Amino acid sequence: MLANAVIYLSFFPVIFFCAVLSLSIKEFKPVYGILACVLGLVALIPIEIIQFTINSNVNFTLASMQLLLKCLLVNGLVEETAKMAVLFALPAKKLNKASFFWCAALSGLALGCYELFIYLVLNLHFQNALLRFLTAVIIHTACSALSGLFVYSVKAKKFSPFPFICAILFHGIYDYFAGFPKNTVFFYFSFIVIIFALIECRAIYFDKPEE
Repeated sequence: MLANAVIYLSFFPVIFFCAVLSLSIKEFKPVYGILACVLGLVALIPIEIIQFTINSNVNFTLASMQLLLKCLLVNGLVEETAKMAVLFALPAKKLNKASFFWCAALSGLALGCYELFIYLVLNLHFQNALLRFLTAVIIHTACSALSGLFVYSVKAKKFSPFPFICAILFHGIYDYFAGFPKNTVFFYFSFIVIIFALIECRAIYFDKPEE
């Protein structure tokens, strides 16, 4: 019973965040939140297929340049490209910049929680659930928000690739450091990357006027 409760609670952040956005942002409608969550699930499908294929055929050594390259290309480029691509399905003409930004963040949060659900079902390592939420789920959310700003710039015909590039780099570097054992100092660099990703979200979005 406790196991089922923990698994179901992995979806609570998505429901709570969607409710908060619906109540706090006038232009944000629940239907957009639901669409964002569905898009997060859609993005997860090609990500899991590609990662499974690569990880099954290539062996990587810890703390090597090969591993860093893998994190940047597979975890960074592949994952963020999939997450970014599905965001084009959001109706930009019906969403202002704020609503689009938060829909993108919600999509990343949903994807992260879907992943958390899968890990809980397959591995049942409940003691790691909170740590994963505070790390992997948050980096997914922040990077999707950055990718959302890129997609919005394309739809607004003000092409700005910098947020998407940041999303790729932050995600790849985070995964590289997160792969180190928890008893090493390198593992905690992953938290620094998360903080920088959140700061960059603010720097790119909140410090710029509405486009």
